[in-house]
Amino acid sequence: MKLSNIEKQVVANMHGLPLDKQQSVLEFSLFLKSIAQDAVQQNKPQKRQAGLGKGTFWMSDDFDKPLPDSFWLDEE
Repeated sequence: MKLSNIEKQVVANMHGLPLDKQQSVLEFSLFLKSIAQDAVQQNKPQKRQAGLGKGTFWMSDDFDKPLPDSFWLDEE
């Protein structure tokens, strides 16, 4: 496997760090990798699931009833 210039620089810089700092670099790189994977997964279309909003709203019984003329004529 051939390393890119950035990878070579990261490895070279890590050699000069104490072990605890190298561990921090490793943890940060794993964190960045997980963020990148989450971003990829969020961009994938997800299947819809019916019924998730059940009970979160209601519709009045007279919803289909015609509105009075005063509504259309802007009368109070």
